[in-house]
Amino acid sequence: MCPEICRSLPNSVPASPEWCYSAAATACTGVAPRSQPHQRRTTVKIEIYNPAAYCFTGACGLSVNPELVRIQVALLQIQKQAPGVEVERYGLVNNPQAFAANAAVARLLQDEGAKCLPLMFVDGELVSKGRYPSNEQLQTIIRQGGLDVNLGRRRRTVSC
Repeated sequence: MCPEICRSLPNSVPASPEWCYSAAATACTGVAPRSQPHQRRTTVKIEIYNPAAYCFTGACGLSVNPELVRIQVALLQIQKQAPGVEVERYGLVNNPQAFAANAAVARLLQDEGAKCLPLMFVDGELVSKGRYPSNEQLQTIIRQGGLDVNLGRRRRTVSC
């Protein structure tokens, strides 16, 4: 039988599970399995569900919300460094259908109310609830998705 191929080897021949799989597949089918090259992800989808009193840039009206400005700048940096990142932002007042269409968002709103907002999903997985992630957390989340971004502060050089 095909799985017996590794048991039939002499003890002097080391056989890893990968080799056994490859050898068994070749013996059974006559075709060696193709190795899968390591594939780096090229796309990541970020979805942000914002509270009702939400302004896209943070600089609306007479006051400026520094947290909204920070997250907007961070998202723009991410998109500049990794063009495969898609960002969708929804406001509770402007896009109520988006909140209803996402079962996880609808459930959180029903269970916890609007205090759970903002919500951030990356590739459909909830990564932040009730606040925006810090730049460091956002960078880590995107890197875990397989894309390399740097949201660190740039050092200024002083010249004489």
